[in-house]
Amino acid sequence: MEDCYLWVVADGMGGHHGGEVASQLAVESMLRHFERDPSVSKEMLDAHFLFANERIMDLQNENAQFQNMQTTIVAALTNGGQTIIGHLGDSRCYLFRNGRIDLRTRDHSIVQMMVKHGEITEKEMRTHEDRNKVLKSLGKDRELKPSYLMVDSPLQTGDALLLCTDGFWEYVMEGEMEVDYYKSHSPEEWLAKMEKRLLGRAKNNHDNYTAMAVFVL
Repeated sequence: MEDCYLWVVADGMGGHHGGEVASQLAVESMLRHFERDPSVSKEMLDAHFLFANERIMDLQNENAQFQNMQTTIVAALTNGGQTIIGHLGDSRCYLFRNGRIDLRTRDHSIVQMMVKHGEITEKEMRTHEDRNKVLKSLGKDRELKPSYLMVDSPLQTGDALLLCTDGFWEYVMEGEMEVDYYKSHSPEEWLAKMEKRLLGRAKNNHDNYTAMAVFVL
């Protein structure tokens, strides 16, 4: 049987500890559902998202403390030959190939819509006053509409995936991600180089951040 992998990053929102609970519950639920059927298809990734969303909304209904909790989420599902990336909100996944960004998810956010309509640039997204306003998330509605990217060729040796929250990519430019990737011999080294950039720029009250890196060997 082919080996299948699911990587997930989430960024919670809403209320006292609500975001923290939502993000943790989302990741745990996605992985638990994946363990039941570790296969690769858009339908299965959709099912993982739906399962996680139901768990979050169930807890919202059971506990008033968490009724406003939501979370952005991004996930990459692969068996090496087929790779599907799905997301809700402004947590991102980048695929690096031949040392360059080959594709990335497009945020479900106010500022991404502004970029699409030519009102601001990609660079201006990072500092715009509405940058934290997301349009899609887990826990917002029973009906989900994630966006999906289908990688059109098998993963290759030297490819890399970077999954990260907005608190990470707001402070690390895409060109810098590529430079640090080129200079790194492991995912840990790559993340450390990028984190050093982030910490050199971020203010003391900056958003929390999460990033996960995968090297294809």
